[in-house]
Amino acid sequence: MARALFQAWFVDFEPVRAKMEGRWRRGESLPGLPAHLYDLFPDRLVDSELGEIPEGWQVGRLGDFFRSGLSGVWGDDQRTSRATVEVRCLRGIDCHDLAEGRIPEVPVRWLSPKQASDRALPDGAILIEGSGSFCGRSLLWRSAYKSLLGENVGYSNFCKRLDPKCTPEQSAVLWMQLRNAYQEGVIDAYRTGTAFPNLDVPSMLATMTFVNPPVSVAEEFAKFLSLETCIALLAQCRTLAALRDTLLPKLISGELRVKDAEKFLERAGVA
Repeated sequence: MARALFQAWFVDFEPVRAKMEGRWRRGESLPGLPAHLYDLFPDRLVDSELGEIPEGWQVGRLGDFFRSGLSGVWGDDQRTSRATVEVRCLRGIDCHDLAEGRIPEVPVRWLSPKQASDRALPDGAILIEGSGSFCGRSLLWRSAYKSLLGENVGYSNFCKRLDPKCTPEQSAVLWMQLRNAYQEGVIDAYRTGTAFPNLDVPSMLATMTFVNPPVSVAEEFAKFLSLETCIALLAQCRTLAALRDTLLPKLISGELRVKDAEKFLERAGVA
């Protein structure tokens, strides 16, 4: 639903076109747009360097909203006298899985307390896969991901970090635009090298342009995106899958009866 709304609001500008063409009146609803959002959208398009955009919206560079964050670190595979903090270290594939609604098996690594503290991710930060065949895939970070991964989360040296200079809601819109740019091949222009491509993030920040809506529109879109709700549902799915994997073999073998399973679920707070 969020992808469809993103296409309608920020690519096709469907609410604006509906108002321009008289297909929408105050107090009415359109598919995917409740009536109370009527006043958030203008009723005309104006020219810009990216073509026609809604009046009052702006064209901005990625660097207007993000800055390069601290590079990642892979850490040690065991605890040492220096590396005393256990973290889940996100790789590019882990970021992609989380963005697609899957819970990855994120490797455990060990960092020094300063390494771990310096790489704490703020809400609204974006991690981008910076090397390899799929460089350009990204994840919008939310602290709620800790419920899936653990309190200490880091990221590998193959991930590029963008720290927000904007609100988390604006970050959500820009992240969707980055995803769209990856899917349409726009980010390919920022790859360097052939055998093992790397992402030129400074050039992306300086030259990638996006249509940026007012904060009020970004806030409404973030409500529809509802990442925190999605993450909570992922955590519930993992719990239910673990219970299934525990109980099903015992039920099939006869080791456990249905009544016993019901009591087990009640104690687990599921039933």
